[in-house]
Amino acid sequence: MTDFDPERFYRATQALKLISKYWEPRKTVERAGALTPTQIESICKLITEGKRQAEIARMLQVAPSTVYNVERRHLRAQQA
Repeated sequence: MTDFDPERFYRATQALKLISKYWEPRKTVERAGALTPTQIESICKLITEGKRQAEIARMLQVAPSTVYNVERRHLRAQQA
């Protein structure tokens, strides 16, 4: 461990005060790609009707992996 240097500590605290004037914490933003509850319901309904993932993805203009993830998270959770 190094010795405590009061001058260095003072300079560091002053630097932190300056940074806080210019830095703003990140605001939480809703993800641009987040699905709405209605979209999730539509995907679940279409899957239970027997539609293929690729077909559902084209219909709803989402990625096929999105359809897969909805099925994995929502439908399989209901079956457990």
